[in-house]
Amino acid sequence: MLKLIYFSGFVLIILSFHVISANSQDNGRSICLLEDPPNQCGDFCLTKLHPMIDLIPVTNSKLERIQSEQQALRVKLLAVQFTVEAQRIAVQNSLKNITTKGEFGARLNETERKLRAENSELKNQLQLLRTKIEDQESAIKTKLDALLEPLSKTITKDDFQAKLNGMEAQLNMLQSTLSKIEDTKSNTTKIPTKPIPTMFQKIGERYFYIENNLNQTWHEAAVACHRMGGFLAGIKDLKELLAIQDRIKPHVWYWLGINDLMTAGQFLSVASGKPAEILTWRSDSPNNENRCVQLQNGDMSDWRCNDKVKFICQADSEV
Repeated sequence: MLKLIYFSGFVLIILSFHVISANSQDNGRSICLLEDPPNQCGDFCLTKLHPMIDLIPVTNSKLERIQSEQQALRVKLLAVQFTVEAQRIAVQNSLKNITTKGEFGARLNETERKLRAENSELKNQLQLLRTKIEDQESAIKTKLDALLEPLSKTITKDDFQAKLNGMEAQLNMLQSTLSKIEDTKSNTTKIPTKPIPTMFQKIGERYFYIENNLNQTWHEAAVACHRMGGFLAGIKDLKELLAIQDRIKPHVWYWLGINDLMTAGQFLSVASGKPAEILTWRSDSPNNENRCVQLQNGDMSDWRCNDKVKFICQADSEV
């Protein structure tokens, strides 16, 4: 839409010069006659218009990046919803430790209250960001409309110079507005740094916990990592995969946080909600039937989520 608006503005500029040529024959004013625009006004017009033309792809690129990051927020919301499901399973598994019906009800109510509060907060942040972006886009359109409207009128050479100066000032204001949008987005999506859980150890550049004793289903493993203050692990790159491989037992399967529970064939990280950074599939995987990913000897395989194996947790939610 913005590209169409910019294009319309430049067409109006050209039409304005033709109107000037026609009207000048009657009123005798000293104006810029453009009988041969490429030779008469080429250098002057191009010198003034090039800075504004160069800003068009920059502005469009920033708006497209904002829309892309808004989509990333939606994916994070889906990841939170999955965490809610994992916590619900944890509550069910905790029933064996509850001694009275009253105690169970109190714990269940408290858990539901916390989950509702977390879900509501994230939705509110997403809605606030959407509203701010829509308001800023509306303001930009209004300013562009106001900027282009005077160009439809006949102007002299001096007036044209003044209009160009005004357009440059308006474009500078638009750049400032876009910078404020990016700052608002950054403040909204920034996740505070939290301390590394005590059971985690640094492997490569990040912190992990490797469970070598307890066997769990994929959902149980996700809950166990969450209780320790982390998430089922994703793998950032091949270098990190090799570093982890040196720390785990050979020929033993470990759960990772990679899955396609949301959409078949689209493997996401449960920690970040983003597509998996690296997938080193075995020759028989993926088979499009199982949904949860295991790791053994550096190879990955999608497997039944209710299978019980060991697991790997990560401390951060970036991968």
